[in-house]
Amino acid sequence: MEHLLAEWRYTERHACRLVKQPRATQRYEARIDYEERRIRKRLHELAKKHPGSGYRRMTRLLRREGMKINKKRVQRLWREEGLGKNTSSSLYLSSRWTRLQRRDRKVKPMKYTSLL
Repeated sequence: MEHLLAEWRYTERHACRLVKQPRATQRYEARIDYEERRIRKRLHELAKKHPGSGYRRMTRLLRREGMKINKKRVQRLWREEGLGKNTSSSLYLSSRWTRLQRRDRKVKPMKYTSLL
């Protein structure tokens, strides 16, 4: 779009018509959501304080603090921030799995002797 405006000296209206794009899309500016930044920061703090907890508990904790927040919004932010990975319960399960694998490796195969 900038190429059409700068090099070819099209007006914004004609350039948008040429590429079949609404002018509102061209003029769109993403807004900064300060509330969402605050929620993300608080989620990180709570995740450090309560390791192994999920987004449901975080939703309850945020609501207890007085925030009016939707569970789905917390779930989305939780997933985007990658906070649900490597919780203590998943670490427990993975360490248990490796212990079981090690135990299985210790079993030696039976030796068969020739009966001839």
